[in-house]
Parts: sequence; structure tokens; C-alpha cells
Amino acid sequence: MRAFLMLWLWVAAVSAHAFDQKPFDVPQSKVLLTMAPSPDNPRNSEGAFATLRSGRIIFCYTAYYGGKGSDHDPARIAQIHSDDQGLTWSAPKTLVENEGRYNVMSVSLLRSASGKLHMVYLVKNDWLDCRPYQRTSGDDGATWSAPKLILTAPGYFVVNNDRLIQTAKGRLLLPVAFHRSRGQDPLSSRSFDARAMALWIYSDDDGQKWQEAANWWAMPIRSGSGLQEPGVVERADGSLFSWARTDAGSQYGFDSKDGGKSWSAPTPTTLASPVSPASIKRIPGSDELLAVFNDHSGRFPFPKGKRSPLVAAISKDGGATWGRPKLLTTSCWPIARATARRRPISTSSGSGRPRSPGCVASDQSASCAMSLSVSRGALCVLAALCRPWGSISIAMDFSSSRRAQSLSRQASAPFSSTHTS
Repeated sequence: MRAFLMLWLWVAAVSAHAFDQKPFDVPQSKVLLTMAPSPDNPRNSEGAFATLRSGRIIFCYTAYYGGKGSDHDPARIAQIHSDDQGLTWSAPKTLVENEGRYNVMSVSLLRSASGKLHMVYLVKNDWLDCRPYQRTSGDDGATWSAPKLILTAPGYFVVNNDRLIQTAKGRLLLPVAFHRSRGQDPLSSRSFDARAMALWIYSDDDGQKWQEAANWWAMPIRSGSGLQEPGVVERADGSLFSWARTDAGSQYGFDSKDGGKSWSAPTPTTLASPVSPASIKRIPGSDELLAVFNDHSGRFPFPKGKRSPLVAAISKDGGATWGRPKLLTTSCWPIARATARRRPISTSSGSGRPRSPGCVASDQSASCAMSLSVSRGALCVLAALCRPWGSISIAMDFSSSRRAQSLSRQASAPFSSTHTS
């Protein structure tokens, strides 16, 4: 099934009450940018947002330049930016050249409490070697440090895009899926075990040193997927909720009461979904969580085993239960993150960032949210991988709020600008 990475910039009220009253309505969106695949750029995917001090919004993503755009084909990390709150976007430029034998991919962006921008991404060398690296910027993204290996242990470690968070106490936290080796041939997919184990690494010195949490978990039942592509979000009381995609019919969840040093055993959540990642953020200024995921509860029609439809739901009890989901689209899936500034997108990536009135989300697949960003006010962004496969599109919804209507008057016609990376 083909999919393309679609980035929706939605201007809408994001408080839980406004969200309950009116679901996001994709058909009302105006597509402002499409970066379509081409023979020398077969796929664009997995990205993260950041807002610079100047107000510029940057979106960094995986840009494939070889093969057919499979997960192991050549790719680099590219960047586009907007200086008018998402109405228009620059042409792509290369941010990180391919540093791996296969590719670099799955970028996370975060502005830590120190003011630094942090970028985490995977360097994929073969079926036995995939590990996260980190770069930092002290000049708001103008220059970046040399890449630093976060996990020195050998192995295949997956960190989804937009997963790095910082807790209220300043700890950087990164959820990781570890895939053991089943063979010795680094060039053979048969050496790779898809059954992932979930673990967490953290830093208390702004990313200088990292260490693993006290425990890790494997799937407690028979499974072909294990606990893949985990995410994490901090609740209002300081406890942490983590989750992972599985083939058991739902996302599985974990809890931590000590800032991520130790984690409870995985248990099924009420987020019924296929093997696709979910994005969860806390709505700034509240104790409510917003999830964007593929809903297979049966509330909406869904194709068995496929990553559709994409919905959003709110939890008022820290992820124990979820309210009635709102249908976003039937052709895309999620990424997540939240913030608290007056910008459509903020500089915290991974599973959550604080921002001003607004909500931002990015998706990763034919129907799943890769990255979600939530703020208190009126701006909401969602990026998703949808059809046709390999494209990134940016659209805005002008259905509510005076600010949205003002931006709507500035917006050009649908599909007003197109770039090919």
C-alpha cells in the first residue's frame, strides 16, 4: 500500500472543551505545500518541528535519494522553514548528510531548558547496527555540533522521530526499541528480530552523558512485533506514561513514578490500533492528554491490518481511559508533540512539548501520527504519511478562531506552492 507524508497545518481551538465540541475537519484544509517524490527523491517521511527564537518554524525530515525509498535505502535529513506561520515554505536543504552505510532517519528536535536545540536521529549501517546520535546547536540551528553516539552498546536500536522529551525537572528522556540479532550476516534481513524490547535512556546534564533506566521490558504474551516504536509523555503530576505499538490489537502502556528510572510492566491500553505508532502529548496548562492514533476499536470503519483511520482522543485520567475519538482522516497516521508558545509549532519533539494556544501533530504513514504538538491557543498542525507514497504536503484549516480567519485571508489558493526535493 502506497503512502505519502502529509503535513497539515490546522488553525483551530485546542482546549479540551473546544476539541470535544468540534473535530478536526480535514476536507476544510487548504494545502499550501506539496513536496512530491521524484526518481532521485523516492520518499519523504519521519519528521519533527521546532520554532526558532525569531519565530521561524523549521520542519526536519527524512529525504530518501536512492533505491525505492524503503527503510534501508539511502537517505539524508532535510529541512524546510516558514517565516509566516506556515503559509509558505522554503525549498528543502540538506541538514545532515548520510552518515551511515544505509541512511540517517527519524529525527527528533527539542529545545531544552538550557536554551540549546537538540537533534536526535538514527544512523543505520546494516541489519545489525542502527543507533541514535545527537547533535546540539547553541545558535538556534545556524550551526550544529559534531554527531555524538548516544548508545555505545552494539545493536539495532530504534528511536521514532519526534520522541525526545524533557521533564519538568530537567531530565532528557528518550524511549528506545531494541531488536536483538537472530543471525550474523549484517546484510541479511534474516539477521533482524522484529520482536522489540522497550527500554529508556535519560540524561541529567543536558545530554552530555546518558544512561539506561533500571529495567526494560519484553512483550508479556506471544507476539511477532514485541514492543515497537515507544513514546513517552509527562503527566501533570510529574509521573510518566510510555506506550509502544504491538500486534496484539492495542498500544501497550508503562508507568514511571521516579522520573523514568524504572518502569512498570507493559499492559494493554484502551487505544485499539494496528501495528502503527501513536502520538500522545499533554495539553499545556491542563492535566489532559491528547492522543492521535489509528483507531481499530470499530467506532469507525477500518481496513483490517491497515493504518487507517486516523483519530484523536483526550484522556482526563493520565491515559487510563480515553474519551470518544474524533475522526481526522481515513488516509493518514500520527507523530506527536506539544508546546506552550504563541506559534503553530514549538521546539520540543518526541512525545510532548509545551506551547502557546495551539496544537501540532505530525504523522508517519499511510494513516498514522508521527509527531503531535499541542499548545493552549488557536493553532494546530498535523503531519502525516498518506497517499501517494513519498510526498509531504502542508495544509491549514481555517474553520475556527479569529486568528485562523486572519491567516485564511493571507493564505493563497490550495496547492499554491510546490517544491521537489
